[in-house]
Amino acid sequence: MILGLCIAMGVFTIDQLTKAWLFGKSVALIGDFFVIESVWNDGAAFSMLSGKLWLFIALTIPFFVLFPVLLSLKKFQHPLWRVGLGLCFGGMLGNFIDRICFGAVRDLFYFKSINFAIFNIADACLCAGVVVLLVYIFFYMEKETNTHKEHNPKQQ
Repeated sequence: MILGLCIAMGVFTIDQLTKAWLFGKSVALIGDFFVIESVWNDGAAFSMLSGKLWLFIALTIPFFVLFPVLLSLKKFQHPLWRVGLGLCFGGMLGNFIDRICFGAVRDLFYFKSINFAIFNIADACLCAGVVVLLVYIFFYMEKETNTHKEHNPKQQ
C-alpha cells in the first residue's frame, strides 16, 4: 500500500511543481521537436468533452474513494498493481486540483514537430499507469489470483 501512495504523492508533487515553474513560459527544449507551450485545457485528452468541468470532477471523486480500497485488496499484492494505481491516482489528483483551482488543466509539454497533443506530467503518468495496469491484468493477474486461492482454501 505504501508503494502506491508514495508513487501517487510523487507524481502529484512533480506535476504541480512543473506546472507552477513552467506554465506561462514558451521554451524550445529540443529545437522545434519538443517545446514548452502553455495552454489551458478544459476538456480531457485531446480536448475531448471540452467545457464539461463538472463531469470530470464527478467522475474523479469515486476513484479517490476507491483508491485506498483498491490498494489494500489482499488478493492484489503484485507491485505492478500498486505502481499502476499510484501513477493513475497521482495523475488524476494533479489534474483534479487544476480543475478545482483554475477551472481547467494546465498543459505545457508539446511535441511540436509531430503536432502531438499538449500534455502535462499528470497526463503522462495517468497514461503510463493505465499501461502498467493493463500489463498486470493481461500477464499477472490470473497467476496471482490462482496463487492466492492455493494459499486460501476457503476461497475455492
